[in-house]
Amino acid sequence: MSIFSTFRAIVFIIVGLFFLVSFSVYKMNVLEKAHYHALAYQAELQELGEQLAQGSDYLTDEIRRYVQFGERVHYDNFWNEVHVTRSRDKAVERLKELEVLPSELAYIEKAKGYSDHLIKTEEEAMAAVERKDFDEARRLAFGEYYGEQKNLIMGNIKKFQDTVNARAQALTEHFHDKLSFFMMLTNLLLLVSGVLVLFLVYSIGIRRLLNPLKYLTHIMQELVQGNLEIPIQVSGKRDEMAEMGRALQVFKENAIKKNIAELERHKAEMDLEKHLEDLEKLVQERTSALEKSNQNLSDFASIASHDLQEPLRKVNMFGDMLKELNQDLDEKSCDYINRMQSATFRMQSFMNDLLEFSKLTTEDSPFVKIDFNKIIEGTLSDLETRINESQGTINVDTLPGIEADPFQMHQLFQNLVSNALKYRKEDVDPVINISAQSDGNSHVIIKIEDNGIGFDEKYKDKIFHLFQRLHGKNEYGGTGMGLAICKKIVEHHNGSITVNSTPGAGITFHVSLPKKQTPLSRGGKER
Repeated sequence: MSIFSTFRAIVFIIVGLFFLVSFSVYKMNVLEKAHYHALAYQAELQELGEQLAQGSDYLTDEIRRYVQFGERVHYDNFWNEVHVTRSRDKAVERLKELEVLPSELAYIEKAKGYSDHLIKTEEEAMAAVERKDFDEARRLAFGEYYGEQKNLIMGNIKKFQDTVNARAQALTEHFHDKLSFFMMLTNLLLLVSGVLVLFLVYSIGIRRLLNPLKYLTHIMQELVQGNLEIPIQVSGKRDEMAEMGRALQVFKENAIKKNIAELERHKAEMDLEKHLEDLEKLVQERTSALEKSNQNLSDFASIASHDLQEPLRKVNMFGDMLKELNQDLDEKSCDYINRMQSATFRMQSFMNDLLEFSKLTTEDSPFVKIDFNKIIEGTLSDLETRINESQGTINVDTLPGIEADPFQMHQLFQNLVSNALKYRKEDVDPVINISAQSDGNSHVIIKIEDNGIGFDEKYKDKIFHLFQRLHGKNEYGGTGMGLAICKKIVEHHNGSITVNSTPGAGITFHVSLPKKQTPLSRGGKER
């Protein structure tokens, strides 16, 4: 049998074994994915059980705080959880959607039933507080019966969790057994393939190829060392070794031609290296100049803001003094003074916004892991007066954590929520919904939706430009820089902000931010 025939037969066998190995690996991957999805399913079941337990604990905490302190906020929190948030109901509904086994779902339904039944006791405790019968209220909220009912709720949730954990363990063992089988099969196939390869090396390589290869290797070494004058003896046979000899002859001829081209290439590389060094030096100089320019811009903005605001404060002060010294000014004169002071106030707001925008361009703060829920909580606390004055309602879903500048995130959401409160409809209480979802990759998309006056989408790009307003200053206050600052903050975090709106139907902002900042993407340079 010829070298080629022997080689071809063994290769066919190895290819067949390779397909078997591939199939085995494919089966292991399928099992891994199935195992992953099964564990994810079990994890969601456990999480929903925890959600039900947390919802029940939340109701207990709020009723007991209401009984102890009598603060109305705990009363409102309690009924908001029961009728609006509905975390317990949502957990049960989701479990039904997941088609949980009836035996497991029964534990959850029992726990939910006990929890609903306990609400009646909590209502009685609330009624006792309203009657000022605090002893009765404490007996109902802290008594033995309440504790027994609470234990029944948590006991059934624990049984559900234990059952889910046991099923997850059984699934893990099942998948492990199957993986072990396919892993053993893969190792066996690889072993057989290895034996065939060794046979191929010994039978064909050592016995039928070694001597010709030794000669050809010697020729190749001489050629590599630059000895292009060495003669190459090429056999007249039409076999593989003769073909290799002829190939080396062609290689020798090409090497002679290449020597000439190599000298030219080396010269070109030296020229290119010099150009690269000059370019790197130029980039460093430009970078240094840009950093200095940014610092000068920051210093100028801060100084200019302070120096310009001082005369404005004096104008306001002199206006107040004119009013005090001239109590009998006519209405027209008073109007002039008021308009003058209003203009200076707007100028001060404009300078403050300009300074903030300059800081976003020139200052660089480190990104840290933040909790968006705390950021939103702080923002709503700062805007509490405006929210109450406008009788606004803010609905906030649970938001994820990302890497960001906490101060800039606070500023971003304060501007967006303030915008929604400002551009509300007359005689309609503003409602603002804040939610988040993952884009399926590395970003989080946060949606801020309101029921305000809205705008024509042909202006959707214009509103993010500096000093751009869609309404007159007499209709709505502001400097026209709020959304420009928002866009600058989002871009500083390597994200994007878009808007959708219809006149009279409110506005929806979509803010896309990366969950984690890479070292070279943080603010455009490495920190």
